Amino acid sequence: MNKDNIVQFDPDTGEVAHESMYDIQARELTVQITESDSIRRMTKSDGWRLVSDYISEAQASCMDTLKTAVEVNQIVRAQVKFKAYDEILRFIDDVKVRGGQAEEALKSMRE
Repeated sequence: MNKDNIVQFDPDTGEVAHESMYDIQARELTVQITESDSIRRMTKSDGWRLVSDYISEAQASCMDTLKTAVEVNQIVRAQVKFKAYDEILRFIDDVKVRGGQAEEALKSMRE
């Protein structure tokens, strides 16, 4: 896509925008790619292995509590903890997926 002869206008003021929508979108995609790369590097580290092992153990403990608990408060706390640990792992995976999607989108923008 050739953007050299395209002039962007601010829709609210009607003035020429200093940055084109193409540039804004490309910058946002680049940020997503950078975040995804950082997460990928983090998850390959020894430190992340420790965190991942801790989360797995904590989730197993929550499951044990859910199997044996009789008080509602214990059950609720175990469910909330399990969900919180699961959200951490899901967040990591989501950032990686968004980074891959951003790479594809940026590639198609530049073609």
